[in-house]
Amino acid sequence: MRNIMVDLETIGTAPGSAILSIGACVFNQSDKDNGPFVFSKNIDLLDSIFEGLTVDPKTTKWWSEQSVDAVRLLTKNPVSLKGALNTFASFLRKEDCLWAKGPDFDMVLLKAAYDIVNIKVPWSFRLMRDVRTILALAEEVSGEKPSPNTFDRFVKHFALHDAQLQRLQVITAGHILGIDLEEMS
Repeated sequence: MRNIMVDLETIGTAPGSAILSIGACVFNQSDKDNGPFVFSKNIDLLDSIFEGLTVDPKTTKWWSEQSVDAVRLLTKNPVSLKGALNTFASFLRKEDCLWAKGPDFDMVLLKAAYDIVNIKVPWSFRLMRDVRTILALAEEVSGEKPSPNTFDRFVKHFALHDAQLQRLQVITAGHILGIDLEEMS
């Protein structure tokens, strides 16, 4: 079983909102750097609207206030919504354990997109894990937030970078808690 960290960038916060980017990375407890197992697709906004996803004006305004780097990375080489979702489904294995911060946002919006375009959801609800829960437990045990010293490498609000950072946070939390993430999967 693989652990996969998933992050989305969206143009709304409700299920059915347009997804701008899907980022994901495979990880295990001993990871120091990401290997070749990463996924990153930017999605064409007009195609998402055509497929029936929606745009929230407040989130659009919020995006206008984000860094130039984040917006630049987000708009690079967009693909169709169905193309991104099918490619992501091919990236996943049936037994993968999916982590998100939190699954009640990223995974719910991602599931809604799969449902809207009539593609079978490629993961089991039983194999979803919450980043916030393991971080809170580690903070309770250690008295400190599990924060790897790598923030300068990442562009905030770029889905792949956020997934990579969250992966490092979960690995750090796992070490603090003395748990083997592979056994949790």
